Amino acid sequence: MSKLPELFNLSQRTAVVTGGAGLLGSEFCRTLAEAGARLVVADLDESRASRLAQELRQAGYQAIDAPTDVADPQSVQRMVNLALETFGRLDILVNSAVLDPKFDPEHGGHTNSFEEYPLEAWNQALSVNLTGMFLCC
Repeated sequence: MSKLPELFNLSQRTAVVTGGAGLLGSEFCRTLAEAGARLVVADLDESRASRLAQELRQAGYQAIDAPTDVADPQSVQRMVNLALETFGRLDILVNSAVLDPKFDPEHGGHTNSFEEYPLEAWNQALSVNLTGMFLCC
């Protein structure tokens, strides 16, 4: 356990971290948990979100996983409902879900020039990165 709760106490607060199972999102989750927050690990990758939530619970923190597609309004609403049913409130939102198909090999790993960048990849990234943030807020 760190000294974080002494400096930054988030006890009785509930935090949602979108993209919570990702590289940065998982670190945001761990840090918020260390500060005392109850965590909602919201991620499209259900198995990674579940593993992280379980890891946090085993470390003594309160955490749940919430399979969430931030670009889908119904999925976001299900995540919010689950968070409220479990913890009774929402206090913190970390919009960490991101899609960067230019560099992400899982989503095409585009290596062509900007002029040849596929419109579908552009729209998919906007849907997650912009619309997803809007829907979660």
